[in-house]
Amino acid sequence: MKNRFLLFVIAIFCLSGCSVDYHLNIDDIDSFEESISMNANTSDDIEQFANFDEFIPIDYRADDFSVFEKKFPRVSYYDFSRNSDNSNIKFSFDYDMEKFSNGMFINGCFEHIAVMKKNLNKDAKYTELQLSTSNKFLCFDQYDNLDEVTVEITSLYDLKKTNADEVSTHKYVWHFRRGDSDGKYVYLLLDLKGRKLTLWEKFLNGDFYTPFTLSVFLFILGIIVFFVLRKIGEGRNKI
Repeated sequence: MKNRFLLFVIAIFCLSGCSVDYHLNIDDIDSFEESISMNANTSDDIEQFANFDEFIPIDYRADDFSVFEKKFPRVSYYDFSRNSDNSNIKFSFDYDMEKFSNGMFINGCFEHIAVMKKNLNKDAKYTELQLSTSNKFLCFDQYDNLDEVTVEITSLYDLKKTNADEVSTHKYVWHFRRGDSDGKYVYLLLDLKGRKLTLWEKFLNGDFYTPFTLSVFLFILGIIVFFVLRKIGEGRNKI
């Protein structure tokens, strides 16, 4: 069932060849931000992208093609956008962990996907998050016009283990290419005890409250106040 629907999704767009960029951001243990970009390689595909008017449900268990033709109140759908020249279309959705496990795109490309919290500590808190897939990539077998899929996962959590092709700070990339993906799979193990704070979180925690940062903040605030007061003064002079 799952593969039949992903085949339908891709067939909507790619007539003669296309590539897909899949991105997943794990910002928190129960926050999975997914986006899928499809890139047109020919003018025929660009025309297909421009004429796209279907709806894509987020759940691979969708059991009726009618959910692609119109929106139903109890069905969740991907947000959809395209660029100005219709060479790229993008789908996105923010999941909790349970819903992500049933996502349309990730389940369509792999026979199996598992996302689980692991290793309870003495405080009854999980210390690891594991994401893994089967070692058979299905998309190329089912659709001749798909040439390449790039999977990119980013996360603020520290890395414990991965089999990614490329690893950089909090970013992990896998390249699936036609003819070169046999036995390839995604594996990522994150350390829930270590998480990089965002700049806003650092600010809220008081990490930026140093003499230097306070002086910079006050300097910027002073400039803003100066221009606001000058604008008010100019308005009064015109009266």
